[in-house]
Amino acid sequence: MKGKMLLLGILLSSLSFATAEIQLESSKIRGGGVL
Repeated sequence: MKGKMLLLGILLSSLSFATAEIQLESSKIRGGGVL
């Protein structure tokens, strides 16, 4: 059970990191690569 919770936590953190990366990339594209 503990292992399942740990796996879920890792999955959630990696997912939120991936969405943040996507948002950064899309904002970069919208901004015309100013960053």
